[in-house]
Amino acid sequence: MLFLILTGCMANPEQPPLTTLEKAYFSQMAQQCCCSVVRSVNPRDNDIFFSKAEKSDLFSKGSYIIEMDRLHVGVLDKKDSLQKASRQIAKKLHKQVLGKAFAYSYDEITVIYTYRYNEASMSHAVFTYLNKELETNKLNQSLH
Repeated sequence: MLFLILTGCMANPEQPPLTTLEKAYFSQMAQQCCCSVVRSVNPRDNDIFFSKAEKSDLFSKGSYIIEMDRLHVGVLDKKDSLQKASRQIAKKLHKQVLGKAFAYSYDEITVIYTYRYNEASMSHAVFTYLNKELETNKLNQSLH
């Protein structure tokens, strides 16, 4: 399971509702990736991932949580594979959608993977990318 968390004023509850273009994008994303998009300002949604202080900081900004049921990126139990996939997702969101079509700004994109090693144990990996980091050429080169 994959969670994408977009934090910053983009998801502030005082912001206007999603535009038609934004709704269309998330609808398409949901169909292609079997995901659901939740506009959340409630820290209890992510108890397993964040400490109380982290949740307070994260959700004081507001966030969009994009929950995906399946994502095929190769071997998900290897950290380098997860990191590469998360960076590609973050870059794609930033370049193709958030940086152009969205009326909102955001501070960072956090990609969270949860995965099972076996029936008894589950693990998760978290990768965060700042808005300005997604603009750098270094990141572009690492994706090719």
